[in-house]
Amino acid sequence: MVLGPLILHLPTMAMLSHSPAPRLFLLDRDGCINRDVGAPGVLTPEALHLLPGAAGAIRRIRAAGHRVAIVTNQSCRGKGLLSATQLDAVHERLRLLLAERAAGWDALFVCEDAQPSARKKPQPGMLLEAMAHFECSPGRCVMIGDSWTDMVAARRAGCPGALVTTGHGERVGAALSEYAIALPCTLDEATLRHAEDVLWHHREVSRCSIGAGGVATNVPEVREDALGAMLGILRNYPADTELIREAVPVRVYSSLQQAADEQLGAKLIV
Repeated sequence: MVLGPLILHLPTMAMLSHSPAPRLFLLDRDGCINRDVGAPGVLTPEALHLLPGAAGAIRRIRAAGHRVAIVTNQSCRGKGLLSATQLDAVHERLRLLLAERAAGWDALFVCEDAQPSARKKPQPGMLLEAMAHFECSPGRCVMIGDSWTDMVAARRAGCPGALVTTGHGERVGAALSEYAIALPCTLDEATLRHAEDVLWHHREVSRCSIGAGGVATNVPEVREDALGAMLGILRNYPADTELIREAVPVRVYSSLQQAADEQLGAKLIV
């Protein structure tokens, strides 16, 4: 429906380029633009509330001449928890809330499938549809979302992904905050491999034992704060390990606002 480096503290040290800013911003809905209410999702217009700063971020993106497409899984519709008319009413509420703040979108792509499908994230179907609709190459797009499924969908579509620590991403933010790692930052493959090795050998490793001898061999040296944060992320998302492996390396932001501001600064994730 169309409606190599460590986790880094400093944006200037992250995996960025000086390419032009994305021409198409692909945005997840729940947990990125509006508050995530948990399962089974937003079923009534009254349950939809914007996240702070989200409308302003979208307004700035479009004011800079870029397109905004929302790409959202809404399996609640496929499960029969609300009708097509009710889902339209939810999106009309979103449209009105954004319009009140001089913001809006250029296209809305919804997957209503209750079961896995080619369109349902983490599959890239909706993202590819959006790229085709706007005749935009993957290299000129960015997918901003709050879940590992969003990030994997971006990778499978060939475009950069930007993970926000709102909604489902809150547990990523909590793990990074515990080790005082500032956002934005980048989660990298070397640290993930080391963290998985630690968990394999010591499921109950404590912060004081991170980096102790005997836990890993033949892995790159990583910072203890980076390793501790990655361990926290893996523990916070025990069912998502495979998705995390596919998504990393990935850039992490505090919010849609922060992600949009960096992307508008022409700092594309690579």
